[in-house]
Amino acid sequence: VLGFRTLAANDGQAGLALFTAQHREIDAVMIDMEMPGLRGAECLRQMRLVDPGVRAVLCSGFVRDDMDSDWRDSGFIALVPKPYRLADLSRAIDMALRSHPTSLEES
Repeated sequence: VLGFRTLAANDGQAGLALFTAQHREIDAVMIDMEMPGLRGAECLRQMRLVDPGVRAVLCSGFVRDDMDSDWRDSGFIALVPKPYRLADLSRAIDMALRSHPTSLEES
């Protein structure tokens, strides 16, 4: 709907495998906080081993007021609470695409 080509994975392990195989063609990833097999922060940590500059958006149905530093400390660029509106998703993806990739030294 927003004009992006998307890839989907059923769980964290599948997402990591997909990213590992195709990371050079992936501009940004959207990761759920709670996924079977591999939670969101750990999934992003392992993706950073493949590509330290990965740009990631976190989505979650478990958003609390005090978790702002948690997702930012994990390296996510934006948080989209579920259920999300298309405008919120669009803004988060735009933030990710406009951000500068993180280097290993900054992680």
